[in-house]
Amino acid sequence: MFSATQALMQLDSTTGKEASVAEWLHAWLTQHGYLAELQPVQDGRANVFARLNGKTPKVVLSTHMDCVPPFIAPSETDTHHLGRGACDAKGIIAAMLFAGEKLRAQGVHDFGYLFVVGEETDSIGAKTFTKTANHAGIRYIIDGEPTENQLMRGHKGVLAFKVSRQGRPGHSAYPERFDSAVHALVQELSALVSAKLPEDASFGATTVNVGRVQGGLAGNVIAEHAEADIVCRLSRPLAEVEPLVRKAFGAGTTIDVRTASDPAQIFVPEGYASDVVRFGTDVPHLKPVCPVLLVGPGSIHDAHTEHERLDKGQQLAAVDLYAELVNRLLL
Repeated sequence: MFSATQALMQLDSTTGKEASVAEWLHAWLTQHGYLAELQPVQDGRANVFARLNGKTPKVVLSTHMDCVPPFIAPSETDTHHLGRGACDAKGIIAAMLFAGEKLRAQGVHDFGYLFVVGEETDSIGAKTFTKTANHAGIRYIIDGEPTENQLMRGHKGVLAFKVSRQGRPGHSAYPERFDSAVHALVQELSALVSAKLPEDASFGATTVNVGRVQGGLAGNVIAEHAEADIVCRLSRPLAEVEPLVRKAFGAGTTIDVRTASDPAQIFVPEGYASDVVRFGTDVPHLKPVCPVLLVGPGSIHDAHTEHERLDKGQQLAAVDLYAELVNRLLL
């Protein structure tokens, strides 16, 4: 399993470039006796869906193949995987694959796999799967994200969008004659960041992250164009929060919503401890298929960082946990 993790991490699958991981997984699953198919999503990108004996799986182990930028080459110590995708989510993929090997050794075959593209941006892989007929007969999906092997009963919603604005360029010495797209957008972003947004007793505050801002050509030129990528983590329903977010922007600013979902309530089998998390997942987009569980090894505080890592002991424990959950759900 550790070797498989490192092999997956060697492949740069920054969102949009998942093809190499999809091909690796398709080959691995085929070699291990699964009926694996590449489900087209867009522009050469594909989900991987796999089952045993041609039967519809009753329980599906699922996570995402894409990673956030930048690619960080993998390394390892005796105790940890290090590099991009270690915990989010290639270490989880490997744990799921080897949980399957454990299940097969126990004579369990009513499970399958779904590995999707695009979770880190717009969840297009999960959305595409939900629209297909492949999911008929699936009773449960176990979605893998770094939760330190604790099941989650809920997570925040998300509103991810791009804003852009056009101005009128000219010499910076005469700002009254022109229109700076940067100045206008900066003022709107300031209004958004300082806006009072709804809170919730379970999920806490709705938060805003302006993750990327770009615009203009030079310091002495009035900026003709400006844009920003923004992710809001919603503690209250989208219908309640989105109008307040849009209020920060004027008529001259274009808002392009990339993905949006309400806070999610997540299924937890009886007898398991659970918690809530602030980050978003594919769970809201998979729930139309069947109840979805959320659990996986690794810490979210290591994900998306330059020091991303995964404890190998926690990864081994995840193999046992995934196998245990599949057996429990098949009862």
